[in-house]
Amino acid sequence: MNDGFSTVELLVSITILVLVSASVYINYSDFRDSFSLKRTAQEVALAIREAQVYGLAVMETSSGSNTFPGYGIYFDKNTPQDFVLFADKNNNGIYDKGGGCGAVDTECVESYKITTTNKIGSLCAGEDCTISNLNIVFLRPNPFVILKSDKGAGYDNVSISVISPAGKVKMIKVISSGQISVE
Repeated sequence: MNDGFSTVELLVSITILVLVSASVYINYSDFRDSFSLKRTAQEVALAIREAQVYGLAVMETSSGSNTFPGYGIYFDKNTPQDFVLFADKNNNGIYDKGGGCGAVDTECVESYKITTTNKIGSLCAGEDCTISNLNIVFLRPNPFVILKSDKGAGYDNVSISVISPAGKVKMIKVISSGQISVE
């Protein structure tokens, strides 16, 4: 009667364990990068949805002036890890920076910073991916979106790419009807 492993069975078991462990270790960084990219894209899309909810739900500005402006998100390629949620107080569909967040009478409601190594890549309005800034504004009571770039307005759709250091890309698309998706 054999009460234990033979040397050959032990070596085979250890070899299988080492191969599985090596496979997991090699693929872990790729998995972590993909997960981080997906999470970052979802966070950006969530910020756009937050502007949509504020705009459609008639969120009052903190200035106490009883005004109910549209709300939007502003992206600038010069600051690829930052974007801004703003209240469009003058209803022009453009983020007026003023003194930035924290300044008196600014349009900035909240400034977002991407804390991972991912960043905003290209900003595309329709087929044009050479724009340098993008405003996505939700004006009440209209469910449609105002999409403006440094090159104009009146786009049917825009997309924001989020890029990982490894070069992987996730796209956030906003359609003028108000649909927001991550692809």
